[in-house]
Amino acid sequence: MGVSEKLVVGLSSCHVPEAKGWFSQTVEENLEQICWRWGSRSKKAEPFCLYKTEASLQSDEDVEYSEKYRGKLHLHASNREGFCFDTSSKRKRTSKEHKRASFSPCRLDANQMWELSNNGTLMNSYSGSCASIKVMKANTAPGGIRSWIATGKKGEVYLAFFNLNSARTVISTTVSSLSKAFPTINFGSCSYKEVWSAKDYGSLQHSLSASVDSHGCALFILTCT
Repeated sequence: MGVSEKLVVGLSSCHVPEAKGWFSQTVEENLEQICWRWGSRSKKAEPFCLYKTEASLQSDEDVEYSEKYRGKLHLHASNREGFCFDTSSKRKRTSKEHKRASFSPCRLDANQMWELSNNGTLMNSYSGSCASIKVMKANTAPGGIRSWIATGKKGEVYLAFFNLNSARTVISTTVSSLSKAFPTINFGSCSYKEVWSAKDYGSLQHSLSASVDSHGCALFILTCT
């Protein structure tokens, strides 16, 4: 049974090294990301990113929450704007705990509100947990995640993510990883869209992430110049 590494987006104490390294960057006008910067262990690795949006109010009765959630963020994978990074836990975690992230429909809920701190942590103030990245060993057994990549007749690139797990899972890849598969393609000049939702995401920046339903898939078309 082969063993490889996988990136796990999860929740942990805010005091562990895995919780520090988040930063904000502007992708284009009115579009920003919260990204994880790798440490000295992986200096050449592209950052892992989630898209950020301000928590939006839906009606007059929600105005009372405007001050409470001022400055707080919703975070979502690129193809799941309606699903936000969520912590269902209502207790503080110990320094040894690392729970996998979950995504659920976006709502005005404290469990989905995140705040980027000056020390590089991404904290959920309600639970006291911080978003964290951890590299873990992954056995190539049934279950887990799979990816597939190919080129089309006109030079377009097709990228598919398959989630074989029993829960929705965030699957991601980086520009550097794509370049290893097709060295002659300039992935830094690509735009991309998701086939099933027909959503256009514009320019590819550093990484591509998708929150994929259990036993589901996401299919992207990348057009590069």
